[in-house]
Amino acid sequence: MPDTNPLLLNTLTRFHSFVTALHRETTLSSLLNTLVMRAAQLVKPAAACCFVAYDAKHNAFAVRYSHGYSFPKIIETIAFSDEQSVFYEVMQHNTPQKLLSFANGEEISWLPAICRLQYLEGSEGAYPTESIIVSLNDTQKSLGVLVVEHFDEDRFSAMDVQLLATYARESTLAIHKVELYQENQRINQELDKELQSVGEVQKLLLPTVYPLADQYDYYTYYCPSTRAGGDYYDFIPLNDGRLAVIIGDVSGHGAAAAVIVAMTKMIIHNLLAHTQDPVRILVEANNQIHQHISIQYYITLFFGILDPRLSTLSYCSAGHIPPILLRHKTGTLDELWNDQGFPLRMVDENDFDLKCVSFEKADVLLLYTDGITEMLNEDREPYSLEAFQEVIRSTSKTSAQTIGQSILRELDAFRGNAPLHDDVTLIVIQCKA
Repeated sequence: MPDTNPLLLNTLTRFHSFVTALHRETTLSSLLNTLVMRAAQLVKPAAACCFVAYDAKHNAFAVRYSHGYSFPKIIETIAFSDEQSVFYEVMQHNTPQKLLSFANGEEISWLPAICRLQYLEGSEGAYPTESIIVSLNDTQKSLGVLVVEHFDEDRFSAMDVQLLATYARESTLAIHKVELYQENQRINQELDKELQSVGEVQKLLLPTVYPLADQYDYYTYYCPSTRAGGDYYDFIPLNDGRLAVIIGDVSGHGAAAAVIVAMTKMIIHNLLAHTQDPVRILVEANNQIHQHISIQYYITLFFGILDPRLSTLSYCSAGHIPPILLRHKTGTLDELWNDQGFPLRMVDENDFDLKCVSFEKADVLLLYTDGITEMLNEDREPYSLEAFQEVIRSTSKTSAQTIGQSILRELDAFRGNAPLHDDVTLIVIQCKA
């Protein structure tokens, strides 16, 4: 096995660690600072380096970052526009150049004449003896050049030039990656702001007044898993003294789900102006949603009508989770199953079945979405319907508010610090009369 050159191995190891450090950066300023610092250390420990940025709009160069100079405040004020500068040649041909400088400081060959005095006044007699200039170009634009200099009698080797050229190519990739990352962050922030606005508008669609408050006590809770959600509920007083109670869940989250929620609310309100038959409303809502929504979303929906005169709840369901009816007299929990009816928009022709149950004094109706029963804890274990029902039983002789708050405390304790994976909606209605 051939002997390994220790110096070469050390150089390559240092090169790898420097490039790795570049690709860890997430801001352009920290990346460029790291770039010039590592470039100065890559070939000679005592070398200095500066990044000279190219402004394509004004066809000009300006020193932006430097390392290893005794006069950084002066060198970082150097700016010039000179098409005869060696920088143009290096960038145009993407070929590194190694330039000698006279030891007496009369020539700093990478600078135009107007800037040499500025450079020499700051150097206090420490004149560079040699410089390497490499370009920082990507496929779309010229970013500028790196200038690496040293101040002793040793000369840069051909390997130094090649190493810096390779380092410059890696630096260009790192800069491009950071620019993409920052652009992605900017877009995400704008989208998040837009989605937050959608969520704020969506909350305005939720009822703020509880109708028939002399007949029923209410507790409501709504929490989207993202800025905007796909859960929906509504209370709509009818002309004959009854109350329509609606809860729905759009598949998916985000802006699209929020728009479908708004559309569903509008459709149901419009239909209620022509009919108060829950079956006809869901059939026609299914037709209209199927007609106007082409994307692959569907909506589960429970539509109930509370009649305080008859102490009844009439309802039909479009594939929604069965609400729970807590009987005050017996303490039993009845799940209001209604298997007839698919979620809205899932099928072209949808049939629904109307059912009716008694809803008497102190009985409690709980409507909810699957964000409750499918909630995950930190171990990714799901909350269960049994646990949900147990909390309801333990608070069966209390108020709607106490029941609702007890459920939320139980859910918070169960979830811990786990993220919310689905929207959570809970409605508790207790009959007073």
